[in-house]
Parts: sequence; structure tokens; C-alpha cells
Amino acid sequence: MMSKEGEIRRDDHCLDNAGGGVILFGCHGGKGNQHWEYEHEAKTLRHVSSSKCLALTEAKDKLVMERCDSTEGRQRWKFKSYNETVTS
Repeated sequence: MMSKEGEIRRDDHCLDNAGGGVILFGCHGGKGNQHWEYEHEAKTLRHVSSSKCLALTEAKDKLVMERCDSTEGRQRWKFKSYNETVTS
């Protein structure tokens, strides 16, 4: 699930991109390596610190970070339920 704080969570672990690859790491609440933004229209998950997008490898066996390309199907992610919060 994606939290309202921009974490992609599974229990007490978060998706983390520390430059050496995408891993699950204990959630720390400090954003940084664990801060993501979801672009609902393009269906991309952008890592805020690196400005790269989460993608599957060609073999579809590993998560990697790539330059964002909304036409690249391996970078598209769809949440089962999505509630876009609009703030003014």
C-alpha cells in the first residue's frame, strides 16, 4: 500500500531506493530514500530524491529505477483502490 506520507509499505517495511537497488527496509518516517509520488494519470511511481521511476526489468523478475517515461509499460502501476486527496 502507499501511505499518505508517500511510503510504499508492507507491514513495517517500506520500499527503499538507496542507489544500490530497490529493497524493502524498515520504515523510518524520514522520507528521503523511502519517499515516492504516484502520478495517477501516467500511473508512474516516482522516487522523489532521485526523480527516477520504479520499473520492472524486461524479464519481469526485479524492481529497478529508470528515467521516467509515461509510455513505458514496465513503469506503470495501478493500485486496487486509489483516493486522490486534493489540497488547495
